[in-house]
Amino acid sequence: MRAVVGAFPRYSKHDAIDDFKGMMAFNGDSARFTEQSAWLPLAFNSKTRVRSREIGNVADSLLAGGEWAERRVQYIAHEMGHYYFGTLNQPQGPYYWFLLESSAEFLSIKALREVSGDAAADRYVARLQSSIDKQDKPLPALDTIDASSNLGELYRYVYAPLLLLSLEQQVGEAKMQAFMRGLLAAPSPNDWAELQTIAMKAGIDAKAWEQWQASCVSGGAPRCRSTPRVDAPPQRPITSSAQPVAAPLPAPTLGSAR
Repeated sequence: MRAVVGAFPRYSKHDAIDDFKGMMAFNGDSARFTEQSAWLPLAFNSKTRVRSREIGNVADSLLAGGEWAERRVQYIAHEMGHYYFGTLNQPQGPYYWFLLESSAEFLSIKALREVSGDAAADRYVARLQSSIDKQDKPLPALDTIDASSNLGELYRYVYAPLLLLSLEQQVGEAKMQAFMRGLLAAPSPNDWAELQTIAMKAGIDAKAWEQWQASCVSGGAPRCRSTPRVDAPPQRPITSSAQPVAAPLPAPTLGSAR
């Protein structure tokens, strides 16, 4: 018996070769993701072309817990995040990949923390940060991006999600939620100034934004130079380490969590 647990219309205009925006279905042993672009209720069609890998023994691994369960929680949450950025909002312009994939990774980390706990999210973030720490050259600074082609897989799936997490550390969860809602509702920003305007409308004050830009964004820093809070009360730490980080989130392998 196959049961559909989620369906998301794909956005073929921007479809990537190995990216799916279709239906999630569980049959108890595996999860399949197809390109059936329809809403529930809908029977699962096994003949529909499947482009993404199947995830075996999903139910067993989720119940058993551990690393594989954590990765599957994050993976599924990432794909569900594309309902927001990819379906409700169809990104355009130089921040296309940042809005499409980095936002989904950020949301998947938040989901992983809620579903699997702080330790699971911290491990994931540590793996992301480790990938960035191994780079011997600075990545493009987010405040200087002028073309979506500048944002490769390492950037969109690892570095930029860490930046979003560091912004949340700077301004607090409530304002970060308002910022994400603002990104969802607004036209895609064409430059850093327009991105900042969305942040200001979400209640993030200019001082906090500029401090985040200076400490975490400018120069493509691999880690935040400092993470002092400006306009938000203390909150649950994102990582268990006392060292400042640029922001959290690791993936099984770069580019696999689409």
